Amino acid sequence: MNRPEMLKMFISEDDLRPAMMNPWTWEGQTGATNGHIMILLPGVDAEYKPCELGIRSVLTPEVEGIESIDVKSLCAAMERIPKVERLDPEEVECETCDGEGEYECFECGSEVHCDDCDGKGKVTKNVKPTGIFIPDDNAKMIIDKVPFSVRYLKKILVVAQELNVAEINHKTGPEPARGHWFMVGEARVLLMPMRLEPEADEHIVTYRKLKVSA
Repeated sequence: MNRPEMLKMFISEDDLRPAMMNPWTWEGQTGATNGHIMILLPGVDAEYKPCELGIRSVLTPEVEGIESIDVKSLCAAMERIPKVERLDPEEVECETCDGEGEYECFECGSEVHCDDCDGKGKVTKNVKPTGIFIPDDNAKMIIDKVPFSVRYLKKILVVAQELNVAEINHKTGPEPARGHWFMVGEARVLLMPMRLEPEADEHIVTYRKLKVSA
């Protein structure tokens, strides 16, 4: 994986957030974010424009790490994530317009174009069963008593493996509910923590450092 490919893992695919759909440069660094996770790499890549995001406001102070995260132990924790069936894309009836392509406006009573399906009456959703079971990307992993999204921790793990890093330094600021720093070799990754929903049916795993055999 080259540097542009690594940065691309962190960009947004939401066309409503165009400033996040490409990497950018900022204060001698090159970075990318989707609003949930951000990577900063040293050096300025000339092909990218200066950052138009107010990222300084989200950069939490770096306080020395709660503990070092062992990459092998993180991989082992990933192996414990419960599996769920992979669902493939399939066209289904649009719920907004009941498949009609338009619906009655509750304010004026006239028929209006359905933007959710662009008037087609169908939308594409991941609902088709495959019989293939994969680790649940919606699971959460608790690290240093703080829950994080497995989906984004996987990205950090890929960076560690690509940079041949054995340990990740986890740093947090004075407000744990804000972003946490994961120092992965030369890369710095800022990740927002998650909330645990006690009443939700969530898959939760806990990171534990593997014991070293004597």
